[in-house]
Amino acid sequence: MLREISCDKFVENPILFSKGLNSILGDNESTNSIGKSTLLMIIDFVLGGNTFVANNSGAIDQLGHLTIRFKFEFQNKHLYYLRTTNSSNKIGICDSNYNIINEVDIEAYTDGLKQYYNLNFESSFRAALNPYSRIWKKDNYNVDKPILNHSKEAESTSIENLIKLFGLYNEIAET
Repeated sequence: MLREISCDKFVENPILFSKGLNSILGDNESTNSIGKSTLLMIIDFVLGGNTFVANNSGAIDQLGHLTIRFKFEFQNKHLYYLRTTNSSNKIGICDSNYNIINEVDIEAYTDGLKQYYNLNFESSFRAALNPYSRIWKKDNYNVDKPILNHSKEAESTSIENLIKLFGLYNEIAET
């Protein structure tokens, strides 16, 4: 599971995650534009998404390119990674001090996440994750089409991904 995210541009560092439900809250005055959606986009970026770079809400324009450091924990083993917004197609595999040991492309990284999370389905990690994270500016928040990965995706593709997620695709395809 994702345990922490840090960046030199964050006000609070690191942002820690615990087992169970984690919430992102605004301030007591219900102020908008304080970074809730940006943090959700960064979490999506950490999980292999590209929307933060492609459709950012001005964070990169205002702050410059970001280097995001993040740690996962699987079976009591910590894994450290780094991803930058100016070279987002590569993931740095790091030591515990976030020194890059190796680099992999985004597809190899998300394939690895799929294995670490023990997700046994035919779809990609992103195809399984994307339809269920609703974030402003991500273009997948149509309440009338809740399983669409993005607004231009064919509904048949969304249904196919859902069937694959539950491991029923081959069984249905054979009939």
